[in-house]
Amino acid sequence: MPIWQPYSIPNPGNRRTHPRHDLDDLLTHAVRLSIVAALADVDRGEFALVRDSVEITDPMLSKQVALLEQAGYVGVHKGRVARRTRTWLTLTPNGQAAYRRHIHALQAIASLTPDYAD
Repeated sequence: MPIWQPYSIPNPGNRRTHPRHDLDDLLTHAVRLSIVAALADVDRGEFALVRDSVEITDPMLSKQVALLEQAGYVGVHKGRVARRTRTWLTLTPNGQAAYRRHIHALQAIASLTPDYAD
């Protein structure tokens, strides 16, 4: 089995180079990451559909969406369909950018894993 070597690249000026520095603190929470991922490829998602796809309760989705909305990552739009009030969630351009950065950082971290194949 090979010996693991620590992640090392030239670091002039003592810059932060490890990809973990690109992780978004807000998206390190699994539920928030799941919500953003559910919205990443759609124009908008109906509240109940997002709730069901992420497998959480209404209050949990409301709380997490409020945090994402406060950060400018998610937009919340209310309207009516027939006689029922509906809530739609959208991922803002800032939310899209944060999600992409976070996923790229996770991929970069995962690629640092040593290869133990013989």
